[in-house]
Amino acid sequence: MSEPERDRVLLWIHDEGPGISERDQELPFHPDSRLSTRGEGSGLGLWIARELSREMGGDLWLRSSLGLNSTFYVALPR
Repeated sequence: MSEPERDRVLLWIHDEGPGISERDQELPFHPDSRLSTRGEGSGLGLWIARELSREMGGDLWLRSSLGLNSTFYVALPR
């Protein structure tokens, strides 16, 4: 989904996962960090996405609670 704002565009993705505890919410944004050993992947995807967002003057973050779904946000300047 997306929402235009005055000086930025906000995009978000809502997942169907088990949620992420508040304590662990920065872990996915560090290189080679993964919250689960299940599945494939290098653990670099969210780190790269956040770095690119910040290089463009925006940011990437998440909101979640353990046991509930997670929502990932990307804000980019217009």
